Amino acid sequence: MRPVPGWAPRRLARGALAALLLSGTFAAGLWAAAGPADPGEVGKLIEQLGDEDLAKRRAAMKRLEAHGEPALPSLHRAVKSATDPDVRLRAVVVAAAIDKKLHGEVRRFVGHTALVWSVAVSANGGRAVTGSEDRSARLWDVATGKELRAFPGALVGVHAVAISPDGRLLLTSDGAVVRVWDADTGKQLRSFVGHTQNVSRLAISADGKQALSGSWDGTVRLWDVATGKHLKFFSGHAAVIGGVAFGPKGKTVLSCSHDASLRLWDLATGREVRRFTGHGGAVDMVARSPDGKLALSASWDKTIRLWDVATAKEVKRFEGHNEPVVGVAFSPDGRTFVSGSHDKTVRLWDVESGKELRRFEGHEQAVWKVAFLPDGKHVLSASADGSMRLWRVSPIAGR
Repeated sequence: MRPVPGWAPRRLARGALAALLLSGTFAAGLWAAAGPADPGEVGKLIEQLGDEDLAKRRAAMKRLEAHGEPALPSLHRAVKSATDPDVRLRAVVVAAAIDKKLHGEVRRFVGHTALVWSVAVSANGGRAVTGSEDRSARLWDVATGKELRAFPGALVGVHAVAISPDGRLLLTSDGAVVRVWDADTGKQLRSFVGHTQNVSRLAISADGKQALSGSWDGTVRLWDVATGKHLKFFSGHAAVIGGVAFGPKGKTVLSCSHDASLRLWDLATGREVRRFTGHGGAVDMVARSPDGKLALSASWDKTIRLWDVATAKEVKRFEGHNEPVVGVAFSPDGRTFVSGSHDKTVRLWDVESGKELRRFEGHEQAVWKVAFLPDGKHVLSASADGSMRLWRVSPIAGR
């Protein structure tokens, strides 16, 4: 178990697990895009929102809601520019009804019997892997929610997981050791041995050739995935490593720690390049923007901070969670990000404005980690309630 202040895991009671199994939500057609709306029909229906005939107004609202997402741009324009105040008001109501259907929990992945510490997703979004305090890792089909394979037998809780870009290799922590698995056969291929305390975080490079591990021993290590050879040692943090991330060009490594700092390292030399300070508590996760110029950090001080990687200067601070923030992930386009917190929520934020865009509630205990899918519309969350959940989070186009 990870050394975190004021918190201890518990196994799910048998009754709670049964309730979890029965309450999963499943939405068909996760990957299907909505078809285009007929602009002529949508325009006429919006005009009818101001009709004096109550029956026509209600029919128009019902029909617009049935059009769903494709009707939203026209509805948003009506909210802003319609001359009839009744049209504006009813357009707001219909848009809100559509929005509610589009955003929220899509699917629940159930199988673990204790808290889920970590989640990672393949480059194409088809597979996800989770690690749990029940001493197992599990591989999932994201589109169906089906468990593809379990990887049991760890000596302690699986605190960290990673998946290769092609989804064929899994990395899981087992105490101070990292195990490499063939995802399709379930066969263990090799181990990374070198840390002196539990491994807390894992990451795989974009080409799948190298891996990073962070540990309670305060160090970060670089490994050759194909051979298991130890390549580099990054030392300097004074406490547990909370997060590790490769730079997009493969030249730098970013880490964060419970010593409240972030550090940028030169991948070739292993030397510290710069240090990021300012958090008032442990930093439990770090994420790099797609272009590598910015970084996000999630902290036990209940804030998320945005940093300029080139200068180590804080660019923006995001506040709103009322408990420690322990998970953060950029969207594929870098314009938004999601966070997970002990306050049981997943939140979507706008990077430029700093505003919270959406809040997703449903987890019954702390949300430990979050991961964006490559479509930019869906997010996975791992929670102490024993579940992983899939959420649709994308902001509506045209708003």
